[in-house]
Amino acid sequence: MTGGIEARVPVLVLDEGGVGELGLVRSLGLGRIPVHLVTTHPEGASAVSRYVGRVHTFPPPDAPVARRLDALRSIAASVGDRPPVMMAGDRTLELVSENREALDDVLSYDLATRELIATCLYKDRFAVAATEMGLPVPRTNLAPSLDHVVMMAPTLTYPVFVKPVSKELWEHGRLPSGVVEAQKGQRVDRAEELVALFTRLQPFGADSAVVQHFVASPDSEHYSVHAYVAPDGTFVGASTTRKIRVHPPHRGIGTCVRSEDVPQLVDMSRDVMDRLSYRGFALLQYKRDLASGDFLLLEINCRFSTSGELPARCGANFPLASYAAMTGQPMPTITQRVGVSWLDLEPDLAAMRTYRKLGESTWLDFAKSVLDVRYPAYLAWDDPRPFARRVMMRVRRRLARRRAPAPSQAA
Repeated sequence: MTGGIEARVPVLVLDEGGVGELGLVRSLGLGRIPVHLVTTHPEGASAVSRYVGRVHTFPPPDAPVARRLDALRSIAASVGDRPPVMMAGDRTLELVSENREALDDVLSYDLATRELIATCLYKDRFAVAATEMGLPVPRTNLAPSLDHVVMMAPTLTYPVFVKPVSKELWEHGRLPSGVVEAQKGQRVDRAEELVALFTRLQPFGADSAVVQHFVASPDSEHYSVHAYVAPDGTFVGASTTRKIRVHPPHRGIGTCVRSEDVPQLVDMSRDVMDRLSYRGFALLQYKRDLASGDFLLLEINCRFSTSGELPARCGANFPLASYAAMTGQPMPTITQRVGVSWLDLEPDLAAMRTYRKLGESTWLDFAKSVLDVRYPAYLAWDDPRPFARRVMMRVRRRLARRRAPAPSQAA
């Protein structure tokens, strides 16, 4: 649904190479909004979407900030008319949010305040703010260092979930394989395991984290509320999704996600956003504690989500609402069709193998869940080239591995 919104200027989508950016591109495409992809991965799947009008190569995340800002300014100036910018990744979100003064004259955005975005990006800040405001969050302890954890570990009730204060601390490439189980966070069942984890993290300067009470409910009790508040404070609408499976299990991101109607969560999210004086798009992540029946707020993301294409396909096109706000147009109607699912097949199969090994699910459960899938992450009937590009890249990588010379063996 476009709601009569005019395509006045292209959107710059800042691409970190994930499926979330592809969903963002497609959501804008559904509203007939032209897209320029600003990407560090010009060979990636999003770059060949039918909805991308032009691809701009962008310096990588480890390039100097000044170089990245200069490139972004140059790209925006080439488009003209202060094009809107949208993100589905934390690193590009932080780049724009923290450098608003350098970008104000060439870009448009509808972000929450700089302070609020920083609070949501850094888990230690969010833990403090949520506690002070009385938000419904799990019990959380700050763990700034290994020394602090050694003293704190015997006093905690287990299991707990450990999250890095910033996702960058645990990202792939920064830490050797085996230091952590997943970039997003890790479940720990005993005090000695907690100390061992922080002992592994300390040599890499990654031992600053939050330790949160682990909500011992199945992964299918994870819910997300996608919501938008207009610049004038009007609550435009919300859409709720439920994670059927996540990868890696118990600590990862949604791989099979279903659109569901949960009015209680919408009301909770509206209250949270009102108390925060939030403006723009937000993704509020919850988990239901089956022991108490309570929904607990895990985090708030201030950018579009990995599975954000699902709400757009179901009538809740939040990127289109964001575009309308930035171009001074009436808000589109936000509705929600329920009972349909989005699936990222490859990681979902990997997750399913683990669930089956743990005795938490069966292949019959998997078969039943995919009956509701209407929107695969990469394969879309109206945009097939990203899937073809992804398959081609996988084939090339496998062929390259087979052709690579075997490592020499010491005599």
